[in-house]
Amino acid sequence: MVLTLISSFPCAVTSSDMWQNRHMAARKEDICNLSLDELREVFTEWGEPPYRAGQMFRWLYQKNVHDFTQMTDFPRTLIVELEKRFVIGSMRCLKILSAKDGTKKFLWQLEDKHSIETVLIPEKSRRTLCLSTQV
Repeated sequence: MVLTLISSFPCAVTSSDMWQNRHMAARKEDICNLSLDELREVFTEWGEPPYRAGQMFRWLYQKNVHDFTQMTDFPRTLIVELEKRFVIGSMRCLKILSAKDGTKKFLWQLEDKHSIETVLIPEKSRRTLCLSTQV
């Protein structure tokens, strides 16, 4: 199989400014690493209602928001607290290769500068995603 680079494909998961700002910030915990129960604990410790955890999950995983300030149903004081303690993890696409059969290979850079690869293989009734996590 021959893969060719697709240079016009928009592959950045977050803008380069957001990437740089997060990378340069002091090490904060990635909020995406917390379970729903762990988020409930955090919000409860801060005096917030436990339903905030569900709101956070919707912003992260349904609305795909990568910036706390875009979470419009959170009070400003909570957003400030979230920004002090957490980052919203992201990765940046460095390269995409495409084959004639529709297979696409992606090279992703993580915030810690390690890289991982994924391959998306289209099939008649489904798609298969392979993920390499050796960093």
